[in-house]
Amino acid sequence: MGLMPVLVSAQDNQGSQIETSVISQVSNLEEARQVLRDTRATAFEKDWARAMVYRYSGNYGQALDRFEHLLKTYSSQIKSADLSYIYAEIAYSLSALDFDIQQALKLADNAITLNPQSDRAWVAKGMALNSLRLYKEAIEAYDKAIALNPNAVEAYVKKGATLANLDRYREAIESYDKALEIKPDYYQAVIEKGNTLFTMGELDEAMAHYDRAIRLNPDYAEAWSEKGIALRKMRKFPEAIAAFTKAIELDQENMAYWNHKGVALDRAGRSRESLSYFDKVLEKQPNNVEVLTNKGNALNSLKRFDDAIAAYNRALELRPDYMAAWHGKGTALFNLKKNDEALAAYAKAIELRPNNADIWYNQAIILTAMGRQEEALASYERSILLAPDNPDAWYNKCIVLGDLGRDSEALECYNTVIQLRPNNADALINKGVSLANLGKHEEALAYYDKALVLRPRDTDIWINRGISLNNLGRHAEAKAAYDKAVELKPNDPDVWNSKGISLLNARRYKDAIAAFDKAIELRPRFIDGWINKGITLETMGRNKQALENYQEGLRMNPRSAALRDREKALKEKMAK
Repeated sequence: MGLMPVLVSAQDNQGSQIETSVISQVSNLEEARQVLRDTRATAFEKDWARAMVYRYSGNYGQALDRFEHLLKTYSSQIKSADLSYIYAEIAYSLSALDFDIQQALKLADNAITLNPQSDRAWVAKGMALNSLRLYKEAIEAYDKAIALNPNAVEAYVKKGATLANLDRYREAIESYDKALEIKPDYYQAVIEKGNTLFTMGELDEAMAHYDRAIRLNPDYAEAWSEKGIALRKMRKFPEAIAAFTKAIELDQENMAYWNHKGVALDRAGRSRESLSYFDKVLEKQPNNVEVLTNKGNALNSLKRFDDAIAAYNRALELRPDYMAAWHGKGTALFNLKKNDEALAAYAKAIELRPNNADIWYNQAIILTAMGRQEEALASYERSILLAPDNPDAWYNKCIVLGDLGRDSEALECYNTVIQLRPNNADALINKGVSLANLGKHEEALAYYDKALVLRPRDTDIWINRGISLNNLGRHAEAKAAYDKAVELKPNDPDVWNSKGISLLNARRYKDAIAAFDKAIELRPRFIDGWINKGITLETMGRNKQALENYQEGLRMNPRSAALRDREKALKEKMAK
């Protein structure tokens, strides 16, 4: 895309001029096609109409090529008013592609200089301002277009999109509806209304609008792309990929569609495939920070963390304030166990976008891994404040509360998780554990039983059930629970250790020792197995054997402070 038109003023455009009003007459796709069918149309008129067919079909890359052709071929002949239209359409297409926005703004201003009464020039300026996030100024530009032409449907649509960017959704819907009142089959308004409805959470209605827009114009690539974006957000990745494939088929020059498909492939677990789509964009737009960041995300998915960091660093060289690159870099650094650097990256991301719940959530995960539980708790709470319906954030908060020994608070926390996700077996198990830690074993059993309905072969549930039954003095039932755990995982030393504890509590000491011996056989360096066997031998009064057991355990685990403490205490006991 090498289009860099020379900006001119009205007095610069002299000489023989094409006297035509066809530019102002072509205001939609069908009018552009009519010009192409018109045998009386001049070469200039047909070239303009071809450009506008691409433009109204959402094929902005091809439209720009045609506008460049117009400027090169007819530059000295185009009258000022028509040149204003061309500049406005170039600015519009650049903004639609989110490409060289400063140039788009200059072109829009130049179009206004050439023809201050051109509503299309004001729309183009509004689009450029919107891309620069100057939303108030963008709305003023759209209002100027509407004042010049109360039937300027495009101005209403673009104003609606900017209002949506300001979270003024109802006003946005009113603006789209005004456009549709003027032109009921205006598919661009249908698409943008669908986007806003999707943001408002009205998913079914949004999808109906995308489908309606496609029915109105099956060749409108942007409609397919917007539908794909919505499907991707709904995690319907195969359908999203199909929609982006159709958009690319209709407009191969629009790199945004290639990028969108790459993201969908990555989210669908097809990260290796996604790289070719990102690389396709980067061949033409090597400084596209969004695509560099998306490539980094795909490399993260492929566990190529160093390569991912290189992609993020390149994006940050180009745009140091790009939050998504800092976020992705933090994730890659965490996966490389560079926790301090990861935290620094997340801190930068939070500085840039403090109201992003995902960043606070991921920061909390790192803090938890570093053992900084209080800070992790604060980070989870901030994430929940921003996204209160995220069950994962609530669940992790509950775990941290449990780690901090705040079991009563953890209980309340798990209640919220279960409300948000009633069939979350982990939440049911951990609520049971919190109840057990508070001595409420009967209530704990009720939650373990609910969890077993969902995961009947989960040994952890059977073990926890056994622990609570033991504490209730129901040793036979406890043994049955541990036997079930052993049946499910006969080669798991933790299961045998838990069974041994149950047998110890039931005063079945020989059976307990046999269980601990099996745990040690499966994992010779199993410290808990050696300790629990020794405790059982001490309980039986077999202190000499217990001491030998601790010493054997220390030979296997010479750095174990717990085994050394048990050995020392027993020696002192035997010396008395």
